[in-house]
Amino acid sequence: MNILVALEGVLSSDNTDNPNRTGALLYYALRTNNRVAIFTSWSRKDAEHWLMVNGFIGYDELIDNTYELIGEELGKRQVNLARSKNPVELVVSADPVLCAWTFEQGLPSLLFANPDTMNLSNRPDSPTKVRAWGAIEEVITKRNIKRSLDASKADTSFTRYE
Repeated sequence: MNILVALEGVLSSDNTDNPNRTGALLYYALRTNNRVAIFTSWSRKDAEHWLMVNGFIGYDELIDNTYELIGEELGKRQVNLARSKNPVELVVSADPVLCAWTFEQGLPSLLFANPDTMNLSNRPDSPTKVRAWGAIEEVITKRNIKRSLDASKADTSFTRYE
């Protein structure tokens, strides 16, 4: 299985550059018998140094911030780049907006929501009026409707009488 894991918010805390213990456990569980690529908004040099110092070894690829283009969100660009190289079968991120977008693209997404390390604005219990969690629910509903419509178009098991 080809898996993309975000460095920020999953392996490191959103609030600090400290490693996230739960994210480390998840990373090593996923790394067993899977191909794991890490994506980050950091430079390659900084990311490689941080990963090495904090014991994150054995990843198959590092997708750094050199893939950013003006007018495009870096995370989306990185997911598209990874998909152009290998089929991506799971995206793990602490960013609910990115998870919603990958879900719209037909990719399984795992929203890593650690209450101790997640940015307040990304939390489902955020005090702001606009909640990212609602956006994810909306995307899931849209995706399910689209799948049901596509399935009904492809269903040829019934007989048409004209």
